[in-house]
Amino acid sequence: MTGVFGVEGLGVRIGEARILDDVTWSVDRGETLGIVGESGSGKSMSVLAATGLLPAARGLRLEGRSWLGGDAPVDNLLALDAERLRRLRGPRIGFVFQDPATSLNPLLSVERQLTEGLEEHRGMTRRDAARRAIELLELVGIPDPERRLQSYPHQLSGGMRQRVMIAIALSCDPEVLVADEPTTALDVTIQAQILDVVAELQHRLGTAVVWISHDLGVVGGIADRIAVLYGGQVVETGDVRDIFAGHRHPYTAGLLASRPKLGHRTDDLAMIPGSPPDPRHLPSGCVFYDRCTVRADERCASERPPLAQPSGAAAGHLVRSFCAEHPASTSAGASS
Repeated sequence: MTGVFGVEGLGVRIGEARILDDVTWSVDRGETLGIVGESGSGKSMSVLAATGLLPAARGLRLEGRSWLGGDAPVDNLLALDAERLRRLRGPRIGFVFQDPATSLNPLLSVERQLTEGLEEHRGMTRRDAARRAIELLELVGIPDPERRLQSYPHQLSGGMRQRVMIAIALSCDPEVLVADEPTTALDVTIQAQILDVVAELQHRLGTAVVWISHDLGVVGGIADRIAVLYGGQVVETGDVRDIFAGHRHPYTAGLLASRPKLGHRTDDLAMIPGSPPDPRHLPSGCVFYDRCTVRADERCASERPPLAQPSGAAAGHLVRSFCAEHPASTSAGASS
């Protein structure tokens, strides 16, 4: 496996619930991987498990591995203790979470929240860290950074708070930036600004980005590759153009068909029938079987399909479906 960060065969079990099952994805330097799917599909869980951020739970079991490449490769993050993981989070993997209002500490100034990691992980003095904090605020497009350093989170707009979060995530020059639904709480205009900030920083710094979202419109505009998750599994992955124009999984087709379109009423949106599966009682065959309107192969009901490249698909375009060999019927199922 190549890249700077990824997971291979990652599984998460909590008691009888199978939260993640055989999840594999990776991201390379300067590349953006978009991870998409409905709520509960396993998007955030795969990253939290990979970086040791899952809270302790009775009956929790992890399988597979997660890894870091680069100049100091780590073969399996899951095998590291809490202290070693803490020393990787920040310096090598930065995080931007969904709601900056809850991610930022309301009791600490912007300066303190920016300089803390620099002092802890880079050994900077407070004065040097403060100078670097000003540079970081300028980098993410915050005007009058010297004054903003003295602000507290409640004194900033939602867009500025998220820019501060991005600055904190990039403060130690990580190889990987994980962005977990970072624009969901923002209006469309601010959302576009944040997307531009991340794209520009990635271009300048060469950072690998893992962008987690349920919004295919956002992911389609920023990602190089996409991994579609459903029921704790990667059901389709490939180049963004292949996923949007040549998707082969009925679930991917349903997600794309449900996007709002200009000139269409919202009550005319296509829907995927049914509900996501209970992780304690997954179907015996394809994990999407109960909601699928295609079912073009008799094996769908009883066999678990492997993640494989269908005939005629581009290199790296992998699909976990027996219906992947029937692209015409798969596309038709998107409108059901």
